[in-house]
Amino acid sequence: MTEFVSSMELLMQQYEVGNVGQQVSQRWGDTLDFWLSFDGVKTYWSGRATPCTNSFTRYIDDRLAANDYAFNAKNYKEFITADILGH
Repeated sequence: MTEFVSSMELLMQQYEVGNVGQQVSQRWGDTLDFWLSFDGVKTYWSGRATPCTNSFTRYIDDRLAANDYAFNAKNYKEFITADILGH
């Protein structure tokens, strides 16, 4: 999880300086929201050993405060319950 969070922080920094497009940033934000919907990931974040930049910490804390994972939860449930093999 530490590597994922570090990668997300770098992506956010690259977006802020214009090296990453809006669509990519949004897609990764949606991915981040998916992971933040799990209690274990929330626990990891609150007890993480590796500090992050102030701006990234605010970014994550704001996403956690919004607590809006409906889009990702719906997609995940549909994926898990889908009959992708046609059985």
